[in-house]
Formats: sequence, structure tokens, C-alpha cells
Amino acid sequence: RPQSVRVGNCASSTLTLSTGDPQGCVLSPLLYSLYTYDCTATSSSTIIVKFADDTVVMGLISDNDERAYLEEIKHLENWCQENNLLLNVRPVLVPSYQLPGKEGSSASLPPQIPKRLQTAAKVLRNFYTCTIESILTGNITVWFGNSTKQDRRALQRVVCSAECITHMELPDLQTI
Repeated sequence: RPQSVRVGNCASSTLTLSTGDPQGCVLSPLLYSLYTYDCTATSSSTIIVKFADDTVVMGLISDNDERAYLEEIKHLENWCQENNLLLNVRPVLVPSYQLPGKEGSSASLPPQIPKRLQTAAKVLRNFYTCTIESILTGNITVWFGNSTKQDRRALQRVVCSAECITHMELPDLQTI
């Protein structure tokens, strides 16, 4: 792709780039998910949600104790710095929110399972979060309210299939 820079009346010479992906490329979200697959939450009270080329950190703050959330933010800042990514921070605080449906639960493997299998399960969980969950949750606030029961059942079958493959409990669409 030929590229040049123009500032006022001055223009640089044209340079052909053969790396990267163009703005709006359909591969961009997948490449971002693959590049950031190992950027995961470190606390059970926080979650890192990635969609397209965006990342959101959400945390449960109970009794005004924000430590886990702030530590997660610091962890994300460090991870980005170590992996040559720049953060464009737009903080949004939701004072209180009750998730509908069942109580969340940890999906960790019991300690008697060998480390090798725990690592494989973590990779599968990361792959699910980065690809399938990212696609399922893209603009979820826009489309979920207008989806039919049949649509939601079909999408939940995707989550159930992923649970069978990963042997882990995954959040259903109602709780995401």
C-alpha cells in the first residue's frame, strides 16, 4: 500500500508498506485478539473484556474497596508497556449494577490436575474469550434486548459447546 504524509502544503515522498493491516481490515479484530490473548484478569473480582480492537476492564467494588480493580488497571498498564501497546484511557464508573441470573463462580481447575493440562485449559479459555466471546459480545447492548428466545438459545448453544471443549464453566449470555 502506498503511504505518504501531508502537513499543510508539504508532502513526503511515497513509501510502499508491506506490513500491518489497513484501517478497517476484517482481520484486525482477530489479530488484536491473538496478540492480546495472554492479557487476562488477575483477580476473581475483575474481568478484562476484549472486542474488536478495544479492551475494557470491569471490576466488582464491594464495601468501597477498590484495591483489586486498581491493581488490575496497573497490571494492564504494565502488560501494555511490556508488549508495546499504548493505552487510550477513557474511564467510566458505573456506581452500582446488579447482574441478572445466577451467581458467578470461579472456573479454575482443581489442584490435582497436572500443570500441563491446566496450561492447556488456560489456553483454551483464553482462545474462547478472545475469539468466540468477543464475537458474541460485540455490540451486545444493542442487539441482545431485541433478540428472540430462539436467537438466545442458539447463541447459548455456542457457549455450551465451548464449555464441553474446555471442560470449564463459562459465563452465559445473560450474565455477560
